[in-house]
Amino acid sequence: MATNAIIQKLDQIKVILNQNTLAQIGTDYMKSITPIRSGHARASTRQENNIIHADYPYAERLDNHWSDQFLGELINPTIRHIDQYVKQQITGTSSSTPLSMNTSRSVSKTPSKTKKKTKK
Repeated sequence: MATNAIIQKLDQIKVILNQNTLAQIGTDYMKSITPIRSGHARASTRQENNIIHADYPYAERLDNHWSDQFLGELINPTIRHIDQYVKQQITGTSSSTPLSMNTSRSVSKTPSKTKKKTKK
């Protein structure tokens, strides 16, 4: 009996956690944290098969804190979001701490722009 329950659970997880589904979850999340100025970056983030594409020329710079508009990252938080989703599906629980794009930020090798001071 227990073996059948385990097999059923594994079959459910296999369906939920296929690569295409994980890529779609990652794409949706990446779009949600991508800053909007003109909407081009979000509109150009897409999924093809099981790959997330950020098809705009400044994607890497944006992920490396280049923009004053967005000081976060895109790739690492998306990976953490997918990891969290997988863990939730396997354990059947949800995290009480929402995933934030500011958690565990890596150090960028690209110097960030300095903001101009405004006169009072």
